[in-house]
Amino acid sequence: MPKRNIIPIKIQKLIYQEAGSKCAICDEENINTLEIHHIYDISSGGGNEPENLILVCANCHNKITNNEITRNDVLKIKYLLLNKSKSEKGKEKQSSIINLNKSINTGIIAQTINIKQGSSKKIKMNYPDGCIGSDLLKRIYIKRLIDRYNEFKKADRHIESFKYQIIYGSIKREFKCNWDFIPSNRFDELVLYLQNRIDKTILGRNNKSQGKKNYSTYEEFLESQVK
Repeated sequence: MPKRNIIPIKIQKLIYQEAGSKCAICDEENINTLEIHHIYDISSGGGNEPENLILVCANCHNKITNNEITRNDVLKIKYLLLNKSKSEKGKEKQSSIINLNKSINTGIIAQTINIKQGSSKKIKMNYPDGCIGSDLLKRIYIKRLIDRYNEFKKADRHIESFKYQIIYGSIKREFKCNWDFIPSNRFDELVLYLQNRIDKTILGRNNKSQGKKNYSTYEEFLESQVK
């Protein structure tokens, strides 16, 4: 299968801004679970154009992959996001709701913005200086390792009920804080921890025995960002 080019950071930021840094399907705001989905994959002629990308949580992403949420449903939501982005220039934001038969949690997929009287600004958390979350490149790389671990772990056939959140709890126990608040001087330690977790999965061990790479190094990731 052809390998898709890595999404440029500028476009990743655009997609996060478009969705308000939350899942476009279920409104999940936990950034640890957010992923960028290609509406049309490379085999269908899709690429990294912003029009082909949408921000979703890991749970919704899995539902899309399993066709529990159809491509047409995703396209409807993307259409709403694009129209909202155009119409909100100088105008007050408005809600848009789509009712899907096979939604994730409640049966409702919503683009909802709550505006409190007297204030239209949404408070956003800023990462403190010196933590991994404050360094965009390091944050993206760690998130990719986490996603790769979840991908490999889910592939282990003996796992009947897979939960994406488990790895986040494991990191927190190991490093005594959420992964994005770990000090930058422990970045290499966190990288090694995640790489070891990936290598120890069944798929990871099989890949290594066949001489296949389980992940890109941080240096390789940095090189891909300047191409």
